[in-house]
Amino acid sequence: MGEFMHEFSLNNLTFMDTSIRLYDSHSFDRRKIVNEIKSYVSSTHLSAECKMELLDSEFMGNNPSYYVNYPHLFLQDSEATNKKEINALSVSGYLYYSAIILLDRILDDGIPFLKALSVFLACEEEAIKLLSTIFKIGDPFWKQWNNRKEEYFHAYLVGKSQKINTMQEFEKHADEKSSLGKLAIDALYLMGFIKDEKSYVEILNAHRNFYIAFQILDDISDIKEDYEKSQFNIAIGTIKNAVRKGDIEVSTLADSEKIAESFFSHGYAEELLDVARKKLSLAYKIANKNKLLYFTDEICKLWNTIILQKLNIKAYLYELEVENSLSTKYALSNSLHNAIYNGMQFIAKAQQKAGCWMDFCNNAGVSDTWCTGFITLMLRQVGLGKDLTDKAVKYLKEHKGNDLWGYSSSWIPDNDSSIICSLATDEYENLLNIEDRFNSDGGVPTYYDKRTLLCSLSNTHEWEFDTIGWTQSHLDVSSAALFLFAKAKRRNSHYKKLLHFIKGSIYKRDKLTYWWIDDIYFLFFASLANSIINDVEIYQYIRHATSVKYQVFTQANNKEELTYMYLGMLLHLLLYIGEKDKGTLIKQYIIEHQYDDGSWASSHFMCIPATNNKCPMNTHSFKIADHGIDIRANEFHRLYTTSLILMSLSEYQRL
Repeated sequence: MGEFMHEFSLNNLTFMDTSIRLYDSHSFDRRKIVNEIKSYVSSTHLSAECKMELLDSEFMGNNPSYYVNYPHLFLQDSEATNKKEINALSVSGYLYYSAIILLDRILDDGIPFLKALSVFLACEEEAIKLLSTIFKIGDPFWKQWNNRKEEYFHAYLVGKSQKINTMQEFEKHADEKSSLGKLAIDALYLMGFIKDEKSYVEILNAHRNFYIAFQILDDISDIKEDYEKSQFNIAIGTIKNAVRKGDIEVSTLADSEKIAESFFSHGYAEELLDVARKKLSLAYKIANKNKLLYFTDEICKLWNTIILQKLNIKAYLYELEVENSLSTKYALSNSLHNAIYNGMQFIAKAQQKAGCWMDFCNNAGVSDTWCTGFITLMLRQVGLGKDLTDKAVKYLKEHKGNDLWGYSSSWIPDNDSSIICSLATDEYENLLNIEDRFNSDGGVPTYYDKRTLLCSLSNTHEWEFDTIGWTQSHLDVSSAALFLFAKAKRRNSHYKKLLHFIKGSIYKRDKLTYWWIDDIYFLFFASLANSIINDVEIYQYIRHATSVKYQVFTQANNKEELTYMYLGMLLHLLLYIGEKDKGTLIKQYIIEHQYDDGSWASSHFMCIPATNNKCPMNTHSFKIADHGIDIRANEFHRLYTTSLILMSLSEYQRL
């Protein structure tokens, strides 16, 4: 293999935009075309088995979903979407796409040949029948039809031969693999829906850049599978080139696991993703210029997928680095003073040069802003580590979005992160923005804008994706908001509604938290707020609930099940209600179980329910993981737990 990547200047690539990209929800309502496809397929004389395969809802939704309405991506005139011939073009395109997918399975996966071949031929024939109603014999379209098919099959043969030695050859290969998709653009140009040759050439170029990026992501995703099939893959090609140059050991090529590990750990994945981002930027510029609204949406979706990939790669590598550095040995002869001192040493060591802290991992990667906000708030609450928190506040102010903060500096803003960061920085003017995002019941949702949330999840189809769980009012977020109102000395109508919402909810709900495995999180922030506003009703509720929590602690056979974050919050609550004597037992248990690096064991206290889950129960049973839903997010760096315990221990020390 030749000099991969050297002919493409990776090191000179600079991208200022590394954030989730929002789009305007122009995504085509596929339901109309899906119905057109169902109607046409049902009217044919195909076998019942063939019809079932073609109309499989999972296939239609996941391969990717825009293939159902592919020609609409390249229409400049939105009114044309309703034209009969455009819908016929979409149906024929879907049928032919289905045929090609089936052919790939025959050639690559070895599915039963004769049975699959009959379905393939049926799909191709039906596609041609439909196209013949638009393009008569002798129409220039059919010449393009043959040319695009030749390009596609040439790409298939080249991929099997693995005769791709440079980035330029890869780009040509990716473009040829998408040749059949270009038929939609050819057809629209010949039908007069693309106004001139210049626009036609530009749109083809946008299509080319889009699919180069798409192929990079696909190759990264299929690195192990393609290795086993001896299929060309640019990720594998990059590793082979690195081995040939002596940058990586030859033994790396022994199996797919070693290749994948080297690809991610040596930074090649991030480099290729940056190439993909550059190509998408070019595609977006062209699509936007030609007012291809649906296509720009799909470009943004793929862009967001790349951002997620980069975030998750960084998370994976950072987690490995951190996990190898954490102690599993308890400190000996520990005292309260030493526990606080050593804990602060751990926090100081974990702070990044830029001033942030990084912890927790989920689908959005590792948190920096939200995490930094929480740790800073805990330390500033008791006056610990001023030099550290000053740096952290500076970081937060520099990494604020347009008006609010998100889970990370690359992620969409949310109320919870914004409240925590506002509390950490004492930027109370942010309340004006947060107040605009209250729900009508007076409570505070985590995510206030469904469109923005769907963009971050790469899904704009509101009829397919329910977000009520994440956009409803959350008591845990609302209690933090009450603390912010209290610190800001703001007592307006929003404050009154918020207070009414919280007080009206505490006796009516079985569960007072959404994102955390225990209601003690709500009690913790409610106590911080009430230490300022002094509401008798809230105090009495906290006092009663804290007593119940303390009984749970004293009666627990295995206290480790309660988690150290739970214990840190419980210690604070006992001090808040004036029960220091009871807190002494917890304090002693905590300092006896501090690791010798100054940290406490991860709590995995935060849970991530499904977006449509309004009241997640049994969250203790959620698996601990970095990705997915119905999980307990991985607190891999122990920073949340350690910073909260430091706050509680410092409060105890001062009383």
